[in-house]
Amino acid sequence: MAAYRLHRGVDIRDVADAHTAALTNSGDPFQRHIISATTPFEPEDCASLATDAASVTRLRAPALAAEFDRRKWPLSQKIDRIYASILADTPQLALSFRL
Repeated sequence: MAAYRLHRGVDIRDVADAHTAALTNSGDPFQRHIISATTPFEPEDCASLATDAASVTRLRAPALAAEFDRRKWPLSQKIDRIYASILADTPQLALSFRL
């Protein structure tokens, strides 16, 4: 599941924390909040992620790659999409919640 979190998915604990933060903030009612983690990948990694994701993961998340090696687990060879939250991190959003 750790490798999956590199590019998609969300930990349910983060969802619960975000709900709490949304319920207790003092902003306008019916605000929209985006719950997303950052990704270690960069836009220039996209082509390589489609063909050799393991090498990109070793470059961008070396501790994770080392742990996979220690456990003798294979890294993903292809990653077909990344959910990036970069546009969500703007001053226009009322809630800026970080774990």
